[in-house]
Amino acid sequence: MYVATRGLYSMKPPTIFVPKCIKEDVEQLFNIHRKMDQSELKHNLIGLDVGEEVNVRRDLRVRAFRTYHGIPSQGYIVYSVKQKLKKEHVGLSANEIKTLKSSDHKHSEGTSSCFYRRHHI
Repeated sequence: MYVATRGLYSMKPPTIFVPKCIKEDVEQLFNIHRKMDQSELKHNLIGLDVGEEVNVRRDLRVRAFRTYHGIPSQGYIVYSVKQKLKKEHVGLSANEIKTLKSSDHKHSEGTSSCFYRRHHI
C-alpha cells in the first residue's frame, strides 16, 4: 500500500485526492487497515467534486474533471503554477517591485501548465 510504504521510509504523509462523495468511505477503509496491521497510515485525504480546484503548494494546483465510465468516476489534472511579472512592470528596480508587492497592487499574473492527468474510478 502506497501510504504504508511512505511511512516505512519515514517520508512525509501523502496527499490523496478522491471524489468527495466517497471520501468518508475511503477514510473508513484506512481505519480498517489501521486495525488490521496496527499502523498509523498517516495521510491527507482531500475530497473534490468535478470542477473543484485546490492548491497543494504555492506552485501546484489540482483540479477534478468529469470522466465517462459505467460507474461514477472522475479524473484529476495537476497544474504547475508560476507567477510572472506583468509586462508593464518589466524593467522596474527590485525596490520598486518590492513596493508593488507590499501594496494591494497586482504586480504579477499566474500562468499554468498541465503535467499530470489521472482518472479515478
